[in-house]
Amino acid sequence: MSFAGHVPFRFAALKIVLALLSGACAAKAQMNVQLVTDSETYRSGQPIHLSLAIENRGADPITLQFFTAQRYDFEIRDSDGEVVWRWSDTMGFAQVLGAEVLQPGDSILYEEEYLGRLVPGRYEIVGTVTALTGEMVGTRTIFVR
Repeated sequence: MSFAGHVPFRFAALKIVLALLSGACAAKAQMNVQLVTDSETYRSGQPIHLSLAIENRGADPITLQFFTAQRYDFEIRDSDGEVVWRWSDTMGFAQVLGAEVLQPGDSILYEEEYLGRLVPGRYEIVGTVTALTGEMVGTRTIFVR
């Protein structure tokens, strides 16, 4: 099979990606992303409840497009910015296109719990919506004593 046989498929795939990305900047401007934890200070080994909320603050519905079944991710970074835990590292996600529609005023809440043991120090928790709309991130600083 020659390369020429793949060209129509590649152009079709590119058209799909461009169509998904159209309007992404406008959607991002209407979104509010917030990361919340159940406390600001924890003991080493204490569970950390993570909540990532996204809200459509605009007047129009927003469709969030996804390349996989993954919708969000959480990371914990130490004071040097190194990732010490990433929720998705232990997950597998179906490789399918998907979408979530948020009507005006609607929100989606993603929640997870970190059950590991962090050494005492300052950490930044980062929650990311993995949609094609670009960076939709919430952060929060916590302390482990």
